[in-house]
Amino acid sequence: MKRTMSVMMVVGLFVSIGCGKFNPTGPSEAVAANVTKSAVATEMEAATTPVLSLSPSQVTVNVGDDVVVEAVVENAVNLYGIAATIQFESSKLQFVRDEEGEFLKSTKNPTSMMSAIRLQEPNKWVAGVSSLGNVPGVNGIGTLFRITFKAIGSGQVELSFIETGLRDATNSDIKFDFGSRSATITIK
Repeated sequence: MKRTMSVMMVVGLFVSIGCGKFNPTGPSEAVAANVTKSAVATEMEAATTPVLSLSPSQVTVNVGDDVVVEAVVENAVNLYGIAATIQFESSKLQFVRDEEGEFLKSTKNPTSMMSAIRLQEPNKWVAGVSSLGNVPGVNGIGTLFRITFKAIGSGQVELSFIETGLRDATNSDIKFDFGSRSATITIK
């Protein structure tokens, strides 16, 4: 039953992000909204707020080359899963493959990843990666997933998170900030 609930969570993350139900901006506004916090409390909260980035943030490749971009999280606390949509220019980049990163697997928890290119929007990659079962979330820094594209047209293209959500082990939203919300790829 626990495995079934975990699979349902992955599917829920995947379906929800595909429908745009997650906060499309992601960054936490808690610090800015609450001006009564002390400076020390604000600094401590900022230090523990998870930060999500695409890495590398800039890369140059030639037409025909593969380019790999990773979603990396820092300062994660009790992270159980992520759902994300990444937009790219399909006339310059062709999706090749994706793979789950090592971060959620780091505690030997079972994990699952589901992904797809949207049929109606072939320039959007949608994915959900989650731990499975009644296990704790993961803390720290690491790679959540990797996407490989083939450069098929010259010019500059940007990959961007457009919808993103992080969940903890209780299936609650995790507020987070973006370090690098996009990656710029220059194709020669």
